[in-house]
Amino acid sequence: MTSETLSRERLYALVWETPMSKLAPTFGLSDNGLAKICRANDIPYPPRGYWAKKEAGQRVAQTPLRKTKGKVYRDIVLRASPPRVPPTPQELEVQAAASAVEVVIPLDLQSLHPAIARWVRNHEKAKADYEREARRRRRDDWFGRTPVIELTERDRYRFRVTSALLRGVEKLGGKVQSASVVGLIEFNISGEKVEFAIAEKMSQRIKRPTTEEQAWSAFSSHHQAHLHPTGLLRFSMKTYMGGGKRGEWLETSKRQADDLLPEVIASITAAGPKLIEERKAREEQHRRWEKERAEQAERARLAKLDAERWTRFRSLAADWEEARRLAAFIAALRERDGDLDQEVDGRSLRDWLAWADEKLEALDPLRRDEGHPFRMPKPTYGWG
Repeated sequence: MTSETLSRERLYALVWETPMSKLAPTFGLSDNGLAKICRANDIPYPPRGYWAKKEAGQRVAQTPLRKTKGKVYRDIVLRASPPRVPPTPQELEVQAAASAVEVVIPLDLQSLHPAIARWVRNHEKAKADYEREARRRRRDDWFGRTPVIELTERDRYRFRVTSALLRGVEKLGGKVQSASVVGLIEFNISGEKVEFAIAEKMSQRIKRPTTEEQAWSAFSSHHQAHLHPTGLLRFSMKTYMGGGKRGEWLETSKRQADDLLPEVIASITAAGPKLIEERKAREEQHRRWEKERAEQAERARLAKLDAERWTRFRSLAADWEEARRLAAFIAALRERDGDLDQEVDGRSLRDWLAWADEKLEALDPLRRDEGHPFRMPKPTYGWG
């Protein structure tokens, strides 16, 4: 971020020389931002219509710069405003969807989403089973199960809000894969699994709860005993999204679920395309990694082959030099010993020289059948 320091007098001169709309961008500021700085430093600037009148040849007056007695103005530092980051395609999609989706929270439990209606039926069945078991064991209270109470107002509210959430997501093309009564929901958005949670926000309990407080929900056993309800719902994106943070929305006294749901539903719907984009990015990164690894392996293979080629070349050169030395030695023997039929160690000298020539031919790389020195022999496989 760039900055420039000007005296009060210099800035005063500039704003009367150049229209604010043209001057401000040279400092990385908006015209309103520069006007605000002028007002803060008691610098008068041209009023609206000043430059139009001046261009039309009309007479205009320049407001003089006042100097306040006893007040010293410091030099003014003009810092460029940080560039505004444009919203991502996913954010634009969220904004568009949030303004389009219509969310209706049902007034009762009669028109719930099928998944939530199943919660109600299951609870009614569990309550009936408990009451039937209690009647059968009315004398064995100590043996009874944990009581199943009626759905509370908080339960009913959470059910109604969750129902509206599910229907809203379905309106935007999502599918509900599963929904647990504890508030954990799995959606299928554009073929991607998106996990979400809607539950009562809990807080630390300062004192032991009363019997009435313990009955705030028919599902209070799902929460830790040292926590107590706040009367507010928390909406949480459980699926990890890029950027290192999960979306979370919390009811407040000023912003209830009906205000939050459009944004929440739109974010859930946008999560599918975003997950697809992130998966494709990971796959592309993996492809690049695989390609880089293959290139490294190929470079290593070529480097190893080059080292082996050079070792072989040096070995052939050493054999060739040795062969030249031995050939000279054999020639010297032939020249010295004229009688090749004389016997040495059970064989004639002619046979021994033939033996030496055979060994020499096998040693000399230019005489043996081994291919060109620059051509690597093909690898052989097997044990024999």
